[in-house]
Amino acid sequence: MSKTLLTAHSDVFKSMLLSGMKETKTGVIEIDDFDVQTVEAFVEYLHFDSVQNLGDIALKLFYFADKYDVYGLKVSTDQFLLQ
Repeated sequence: MSKTLLTAHSDVFKSMLLSGMKETKTGVIEIDDFDVQTVEAFVEYLHFDSVQNLGDIALKLFYFADKYDVYGLKVSTDQFLLQ
């Protein structure tokens, strides 16, 4: 995963990777409170600025975007959930 992509989309990841936290030193971010499908959808969003087939994952992805301050993803999933 590209540090540039993460820090461009999320102030939370930017802080983790650039502020001297353990993630800065290790280059590893552990995400253990979301399932693999949700994290993979987030990675898809980073690369394509959208997620195909939100379906059942939209709510989890909304929570992910909220927790990690990924504004564009939060807006997209919010709009999908409100339909």
